[in-house]
Amino acid sequence: MKKIKTLVLSFGLGVMALGGILAVSAPQPAAAAGPITSVDQCSVRFLTFPTWFNGLVEIENGKCIVMSPDKVGGLSPFIWRIVLNVIEIALQLVVYAAAVFILYGGFQFLTSQGSPDEAAKARQTIINAAIGIVISVGAIAAVNLLSGILIVNP
Repeated sequence: MKKIKTLVLSFGLGVMALGGILAVSAPQPAAAAGPITSVDQCSVRFLTFPTWFNGLVEIENGKCIVMSPDKVGGLSPFIWRIVLNVIEIALQLVVYAAAVFILYGGFQFLTSQGSPDEAAKARQTIINAAIGIVISVGAIAAVNLLSGILIVNP
């Protein structure tokens, strides 16, 4: 039973890591669709993860180009925008990890076989994961609020 639990947890963490890697690579829209006409098409999200350059792109000759720091208002706002995007990615990874822990706690509860100690341990895992989700969703909201207030969108 311990091997199955380890396998399920490892698989979940592997899927989350792969999602994080794919989110950072930021797929571009297909060239067959014609020239890009909207900045929104440049910031494609994967599993709700923003691109690291979210808010720093412009359209030039139908292509998405990351703006120079001069066009954003200097190096400081440029770097802060990237830092806030990376923080948002990390916080969303925490939400996904907490969701995996809720599933893991449910799996523990199902495999407790009526043992009160194991059931209590599973219940505590689910409660801790739910608290983690609430805290990290609040942190994501705070990061988005700060990025909207402190950094002027180009």
